[in-house]
Amino acid sequence: MVDEIEDSLSRAFVFNLINLFMDDMVNTRHANLIFTTHYSSFLDVLRSDAIHVCYVKEGKCNAYNLNSIKPDSRLILSKQFDDNVFEMQANGEYFGKVKMNLIRQS
Repeated sequence: MVDEIEDSLSRAFVFNLINLFMDDMVNTRHANLIFTTHYSSFLDVLRSDAIHVCYVKEGKCNAYNLNSIKPDSRLILSKQFDDNVFEMQANGEYFGKVKMNLIRQS
């Protein structure tokens, strides 16, 4: 288990590591690699059933298996995520509220 895997390792190394875990000839015991990341590009090398996405909404942490959200299989996952298709990213309105709360508190 690795928290924010991109902070410790290069992107190329992480891609190669993921591929090793996904290769049945190498990973004969079917070990799992569990990691968190902020790099949406990693979504494109994983099976969608192996991806769980977490986000905070209304002060609560939510987690979903990506398959339950029904990503469009015709499109690149990272592009869908970056375009906020799954409505999991904080938008400008959210940050505006955070800013106003911080101003009120100061």
